[in-house]
Amino acid sequence: NADSAAQDAALRHNLLAHMMYAERNVDALAFTAYVRAIKATRFRGRGKGSAHSVALQDILMPYAGPVLFMYGEHDVTCTPETAKISLTDPAADRECQVIPDGGHWVQFECADEINHALARVAPRAAMVSNTLEPVMDSITRDVEPRGFGC
Repeated sequence: NADSAAQDAALRHNLLAHMMYAERNVDALAFTAYVRAIKATRFRGRGKGSAHSVALQDILMPYAGPVLFMYGEHDVTCTPETAKISLTDPAADRECQVIPDGGHWVQFECADEINHALARVAPRAAMVSNTLEPVMDSITRDVEPRGFGC
């Protein structure tokens, strides 16, 4: 019906405006994942206990292993270059890559680049994987599950 078509058009517009950079990457899987994420997380509060109430730097403080932040060049939810400055620390084995032609869902749009970078970091991360458990506990202890994607 017309209402359903209008809603789908609005959702597709928002997917492109907020999550993805290149229209060519919006396929049925991306659209379905986005709609499910919207339905799972829509209108939930972002107050106490939310992942958004804790600074990422604080969450990572106890973790001694390698961290690779990857942002799409066109991520509208943050400024990748600012995140790069505030989150990286060579002494702590933290690095940041800004992936060209990617949006907020850079892992979907630029899977090959993401997979290559993860393969490069994975061996270092595996050597310190036992240090991740306390970090994950601190992240998940007071945070309500939010569904697919960010």
